[in-house]
Amino acid sequence: MNFTIPRPNSHKQRTPAGEVSEQMERLDRGLSILLEHARRLRSCRNALSPTCRLPPEVLSTIFMWIPSWSFNDFESPSVKDWFRVTHVCRHWRAVALGCATLWNRVDVMCTAWAPEMVLRSKSASLSVRAKVYYPKDQTLLVTKSVLSQISRIQDLHLGADGRSFNNLLNNIVAEAPRLHSLVLSNSHWRAHLDELCLPFAFLCGGAPRLKRLELRKFSVSWECPLFLTSHKVTTFFMEGLERNKPNMSQLLAVLENMPLLETLHLEGVVPNPKSCAAPQRVVCLDHLRTLHLSSELLECANLLQQISIPQTTRMSLMSHAADKLEDVSLLVSAITTARGKMPFHAFSFQFNPAGVCLRSGQEMGSLENCKDDELHRNADLSLVFSTTVLDQMFLSEALHILFQGLPLAFSAVKAFLAHDYEGLMVAEVWTDILRRMPNIRTLHACHDAALHLPSALAAGNASHGDSHSPEELVPQLETVVLHAVDTNWSVNSIPYLHLLQDSQITRCNRDIPIAELRISRCLNIGKKEIRTLCHLFTEVDWDGFEVYVRGTSVANSGSSESEIEEYSHDEWNGYEGLEGLGWWNT
Repeated sequence: MNFTIPRPNSHKQRTPAGEVSEQMERLDRGLSILLEHARRLRSCRNALSPTCRLPPEVLSTIFMWIPSWSFNDFESPSVKDWFRVTHVCRHWRAVALGCATLWNRVDVMCTAWAPEMVLRSKSASLSVRAKVYYPKDQTLLVTKSVLSQISRIQDLHLGADGRSFNNLLNNIVAEAPRLHSLVLSNSHWRAHLDELCLPFAFLCGGAPRLKRLELRKFSVSWECPLFLTSHKVTTFFMEGLERNKPNMSQLLAVLENMPLLETLHLEGVVPNPKSCAAPQRVVCLDHLRTLHLSSELLECANLLQQISIPQTTRMSLMSHAADKLEDVSLLVSAITTARGKMPFHAFSFQFNPAGVCLRSGQEMGSLENCKDDELHRNADLSLVFSTTVLDQMFLSEALHILFQGLPLAFSAVKAFLAHDYEGLMVAEVWTDILRRMPNIRTLHACHDAALHLPSALAAGNASHGDSHSPEELVPQLETVVLHAVDTNWSVNSIPYLHLLQDSQITRCNRDIPIAELRISRCLNIGKKEIRTLCHLFTEVDWDGFEVYVRGTSVANSGSSESEIEEYSHDEWNGYEGLEGLGWWNT
């Protein structure tokens, strides 16, 4: 098409308005034709590119990596990632729209897109996640619309307040033939704003493929159809209300209907042994891999006596009201009865609120870098005792009961970590621990746990010439790690650093020296002290943290806690210990 470029007329000869409009329309049509021609050329060019020549099956597989967000957290994904691939070219758009599984992960919080994604997913199984906290009417409507597809839902993770749950769950009674994972979390339970009871008829039609069932902060009827028909459940997580505890017969009936259980987590719902007489039967959970119980000590012990689990099961018990040593003995007996005599190779013992924590493992890195919840999950045996009577004698006797009664693989321990915030780990406790673990290579002591460690490391029978004598403590010890330790301590008027040096000299005389000393975030130690330690240890690794504190000596040091002068320090920012003290730097 040929176009004539109009030349501007002089100011004396004006073009009529109608003619101008006609010329502009003609130019617009020409531009449209050019744009369409350019689009066709770009399409032809794209068709020759390698990405557009990929088969639809390959492109669909690539696109499936986009909605890879996890249901384990509650962070909303970016829906734009889904739609971005539909705007690259026509081929990509056709493939994306034809791939139903690309659209089957629905986040109801994206209210504008959730219905469209359900529509584009066609008949594919749905994975639905919704957070309906303080919802607007639109959010509730969209959530109800998505839940109406319960027959298609494969994974349902729903967090809401009690009012929203009542609106959403009451009418879900049909069968859920594809449901694989169900996670319901009540957001207002801890604030006691809602006392939410799961509807008795919820999913009464059955969920024959359900494998993961998590109910967080719910009251439930323990005879509801959902529990009694979930025969293929492998993960059962129940966090409930104390006043909604079942009796032992009810709980055992639920567990009997879940013979394939691999993970069992019960928090606040372990039956009280005083509620009714214990039934004369034991439930066998032959496939159980992980067991977590959080309740009073006697309740945990009572349940362990009613179940039989494999010897390889990892156990995590959080025992409240652990104020009697005979109760600790009862729990130890119940653990060995339920699990058998196979040794625990990695264990974690914690005593609250004093903050005494003992952990063992094969590598120190796994103990130092993991968070508490990760350590509890990774340990073969994790015990947390909450007690009001913890002192040096109670700790010593409780550890003696644990070490004597539990099948712990002491010879397999290569790394050991100890926390203590109350100075309860005296030399006798350390000596008892170290005598049982002859193959320790790395020892990590934090805070007050390090106070009496030098005395324990120097203990042993020095008259034996054989360095491998069983009288020697931890003869294979290579590395000692001190973290957040105040080196201004003294024991019986002997400064802490002198005790540390004396213990190394004693071990050198026995031909079992400690090769490496690591010091991190410790107080009252500087370059001068580090130079002295370098003469005794092959390697001293110091982080350079140099802060001096006055008036913190303990253990018969005789120092008065006088007024503390304050000095700022660049590296003090973010330090977590000894809050409220003043710092001075020399």
